[in-house]
Amino acid sequence: MLQLSQRPLSGSDADRELFVDRSAELGHLERSAQLGFNVLVLGERGMGSTSLVLQHQRQFQDAGRTGYYVNGGWAGDVTELCRDIRSAVAGLTGIATAVLAFGQEVVPDPLRDLRALSEQMSELVGERPVIILDEMRQPELVHDLFGRHRDDLWQMPFRWVVCGRASRRSRYLEPPADAFFDSVLTLGPLDAVASRELLDARLSGAASSDEGAKVRIVANRDLIIRQGGGNPRQVLAAARDLVLRSSEEALAADRLVTSAAELGTTEMLAVRYLTRHGPTSASDRKLLDVLDITRARATQVLRRLEDAHLVYATSERGHSPGRPRKLYATRLSPGEA
Repeated sequence: MLQLSQRPLSGSDADRELFVDRSAELGHLERSAQLGFNVLVLGERGMGSTSLVLQHQRQFQDAGRTGYYVNGGWAGDVTELCRDIRSAVAGLTGIATAVLAFGQEVVPDPLRDLRALSEQMSELVGERPVIILDEMRQPELVHDLFGRHRDDLWQMPFRWVVCGRASRRSRYLEPPADAFFDSVLTLGPLDAVASRELLDARLSGAASSDEGAKVRIVANRDLIIRQGGGNPRQVLAAARDLVLRSSEEALAADRLVTSAAELGTTEMLAVRYLTRHGPTSASDRKLLDVLDITRARATQVLRRLEDAHLVYATSERGHSPGRPRKLYATRLSPGEA
């Protein structure tokens, strides 16, 4: 079957065959591990940070070392984050709420679960285990844990690899958190050669029933790479769009994306989003998350596209009290092509 899914690559043998052009970044993480450095990995959505750190974890396992992967994206504060880390690493759910002692309320320790985990692992000898903390989309949470509690973490037997958004770099590295991270690794876009290797790797296992789609992707590979803009997830999304659209629709989509790119990268990404998801408002949370922008910025981007006649706007009544909600769409949006 065609391997065009947007899921992150795991450390399995099969997924390792699909992992391309991040050898320099893996080498950076490996050297950091040998030196005992804490690393902040920054990349935009879809750039492959999760796939990268899972490959790093697999390297640890192959070398007989200890590495743990933790998704920290669901935590709302440091207490929850430490609980999630302990649960993922030790398989235990800690209790970090306030308790009563002789009728007096004891101030809760937000690092309670992490301290307990540290004690559990204190008997380990040799190299410190690495904790890979992924999906840390909230810089404030990273700054709270690794800044405010920096000195406590330095005393614990862990090395850290923390993943965040490149566009929020300065917020992750506000003092005193900047001193905790010995190295910052930023994932840049793939070049055209690497994007081609990515597609070739995904097509290598195509079944005979997928031959038609494979031929079409190969014939339009340059178009897919151009639309992907070096973002692995966007490259695969462009390939999926191609096999789902007619040739005429694909050509029209390419012209639309090219025109939007002349206005700016965010405008281009907004057009891609609209063509895949249909009519969308400037307050759409998924749109804001994918583009990593504020609602005010989204309104500005969509209005620029409307002024350039690349999208059109309609009003949706009955969505909520007050004024009708303004929806933006392209002529290539799902169901309208």
